[in-house]
Amino acid sequence: MAASKSGPDRDAPVLRALTTFLDTHSHISAWQVAFSGGLDSTVLLHAMARLRDRYGFRLRAAHVHHGLQRAADDWLEHCRLLAQAWEVPLLVHPVQVSVTGRGLEAAAREARYRALASGLAAEERLLTAHHRDDQAETVLLNLLRGASVQGLAGMAEMARLKMGETPLWIGRPLLSVDRAALEAYARAHDLAWCEDPSNADTSLRRNWVRHELLPGLAARQPAVVEKLCQTAEAMREAQALLDELADACLEDVEVDGGLSIPALQVLEARRRRLVLRRWFARQGVVLTRNHLAALEALIHAASDRQPRVRIGSTHAARWRERLIWPLRVVPPWQAILWAERARLPWFRFQGAVPDGAQLVPFAESGLGLKPLKKAFRQAGVPPWDRPRWPVLVLDGTPLAVVGVRALHPEAPAVTVAFIAEQGAIG
Repeated sequence: MAASKSGPDRDAPVLRALTTFLDTHSHISAWQVAFSGGLDSTVLLHAMARLRDRYGFRLRAAHVHHGLQRAADDWLEHCRLLAQAWEVPLLVHPVQVSVTGRGLEAAAREARYRALASGLAAEERLLTAHHRDDQAETVLLNLLRGASVQGLAGMAEMARLKMGETPLWIGRPLLSVDRAALEAYARAHDLAWCEDPSNADTSLRRNWVRHELLPGLAARQPAVVEKLCQTAEAMREAQALLDELADACLEDVEVDGGLSIPALQVLEARRRRLVLRRWFARQGVVLTRNHLAALEALIHAASDRQPRVRIGSTHAARWRERLIWPLRVVPPWQAILWAERARLPWFRFQGAVPDGAQLVPFAESGLGLKPLKKAFRQAGVPPWDRPRWPVLVLDGTPLAVVGVRALHPEAPAVTVAFIAEQGAIG
């Protein structure tokens, strides 16, 4: 754990950046700082606590406990003590990181933002302590990945991410401040902070950029950080113009919460890619080249095909001549009595049935999908929902595929709607 030494007041860069940001976003009444206990977030939380009375906003801090380092418990205690000293309520989010094919860094980042999103009140916005050096690293990393204009624009001062069904607004008020200014602020106020030993691990790409690539470039071009940040600013201007063009195109393409497949097919390829990037970006998703290639195949697939493209933690799909995302799927469920139908919150049922009747997932009903394919299509039930669609069963006999087709002369008139926003998964 590193400690600062007292020194002259060097608040100006940090406070100037924060006051400019808060003046711009004065309509927001509550902020929550992502507080790891490191230098950057310590400075941000301390400065926000100082400005709290001047601006009249409510302030909380949130600490994500990954447990990935031996000192994780010590960092948590450190954050608790500082938050208590500064009279800032602290939320603690214990998370377990499941490493996927994207690696530990990406998995930890996703787990962190999902936890932070879950702890935000409706009126709160999240603040992170990303600074100018982080911005330069991001632009350089994206350049090495072969990013588009959107990637080279780096991090925005205020951005919207999509975390499941929860939109997460992230403010980054310190993007104009370099790390040296943050250190000067910390030393001026005798702040203590935690040092994460993994930050020195150059096998991680960002650390390699930070400790090896950028210093090497700076040896030849001392102003490399400034130049990369200038590039990001220029790319943000270019992206704003591209967004205006894409929005104009989207007026002819958006339909019923999705994108018209015929309208996409007649667009020139460059405009189609532009529209796809913009539509997904509005929902907090950045498309990769692989995503775009897969979506191209989906858009031009034969009309009787129902391809799906995995994007993030859910899928995009083609249904009834529309591109839809995120795909909402009926979750797994077990057969229950009709009287217990409230246990299926993602369905809304209407009608009355005989006592003792059951609701059974189609795949467990013994019925075949193929003979009912046309009826499912006419009822508007997409292929991915059919195996879990409810079948009404009485004394072991299927009476009806609810809302799709009666299977027995004595079948009651019962309807059902899939309520996608209630508990459904992608």
